Amino acid sequence: MDSYKKAIIFLSSLINYERKKANYNDFKLIRFLNFLSEIGNPHLYLKNPILIAGTKGKGSTANLLATCLKECGYKVGLYTSPHLITFRERIMFQNQLIEKNEFTELIFHLKKTIIKHKLTFFEALTAIAFLYFVKKEPDFTVLEVGLGGRLDATNVVKPIVSIICRIDYDHTEILGDTLTKIAYEKAGIIHFQTPLITFRQKKSVDKIFRKVCLEKNAEIFYSDDFFSFQLIEISPAGTTFCVKFLKNSFGNNLKEDILHTNLIGEFQKENIGLTLTTLHFLHKDYKLINYSNIKKAINNVPLLGRISYISHNGGFIIVDTAHNPISIKCLKETLKKMNRAKKYYFLFGVSKDKNIYKMLKILKPIAKEIVLTKAKTKRAASLKLLKKIAKVLKINHQTFCVVRRAFDYIFKKANKEKGLVVVTGSFYLAGDVLRLINHSDK
Repeated sequence: MDSYKKAIIFLSSLINYERKKANYNDFKLIRFLNFLSEIGNPHLYLKNPILIAGTKGKGSTANLLATCLKECGYKVGLYTSPHLITFRERIMFQNQLIEKNEFTELIFHLKKTIIKHKLTFFEALTAIAFLYFVKKEPDFTVLEVGLGGRLDATNVVKPIVSIICRIDYDHTEILGDTLTKIAYEKAGIIHFQTPLITFRQKKSVDKIFRKVCLEKNAEIFYSDDFFSFQLIEISPAGTTFCVKFLKNSFGNNLKEDILHTNLIGEFQKENIGLTLTTLHFLHKDYKLINYSNIKKAINNVPLLGRISYISHNGGFIIVDTAHNPISIKCLKETLKKMNRAKKYYFLFGVSKDKNIYKMLKILKPIAKEIVLTKAKTKRAASLKLLKKIAKVLKINHQTFCVVRRAFDYIFKKANKEKGLVVVTGSFYLAGDVLRLINHSDK
């Protein structure tokens, strides 16, 4: 067995709240801070860290921002979660995955200290990312929060700006069962005298953000005060908007422009708006930031699994990581606006702690058939539970315990009926299918 595989086995042996139910009492930053102190406090040496939290859109926003900064000539470190295919997706420098040998060396370098401080899987990966970025010396370090914000391992940094994307119901057993409670946890990434960039959401959410910003003497900026978007077209090639510049951004005196992104979905306007607003403020001190390069970057964001339109065996499939009702609703609305197929065949697998009934109910009106399956994770909902809910909703469905068989069945059927396969419900299912169609860990 090579060293890389041994490193992966060690990482996988750690407590992983992405794959098992979390106990919020276990979330204590002091343990992680003590660990970081022992290894030299790498988080204090990160240059220009940017923290991004939210229920939906934080991964897209992190990738959008990192890609734009890179295109403008800056070196960028990017830390995201979860991964689809390989652990190394989580830690990137200049849009390139951390090399296997560097990943392995860092794991074994930290192994004894990780064990000593009883770090979780996510804490260990976060520490590895910090050390890697200190070594690579990026100009900016973009960090996607793992869960919540207030007690997340990424929140030990002192960001130059905090970004909060759309807030909705998810992880309610941990973060709380109201939007107010969830918003409070997300608002934990707002730091003293550090600007917050968000957009206007429900009044209960905005109230929390304004309250925390007042307490932290932090300014709050709403992206919808700077940019507005009108949808022009959604296609397999991406999404086209007419964007209006409500302020003099990037010193270009533009009033409006046609902006295309390879990311699919009208909802991406929220994430693009947050990205543009962040860059608007950074432009004051970082003059390499310019709209021409930003526009180019937004059209070529290397992000897999967000309504990705992928060719396979002479046909096409859509792979999407939607894993809560708000994301499923966005997927449904996008499919209707794309209007690429009259018949949608869904391959659906989901974690048992999600609102499965609501997710399937949203998909039902546009689903010709839904194939229910179970990804390779202990958090996956049982086929018995999925089948029970599908029957209550009177959904035309089939069940397969093996993802490969489920995919083969639905792909053949969709091709025969001239329909389109849509894989959704969880990151784990999306990753399993991407491995099946040879998007492997190179």
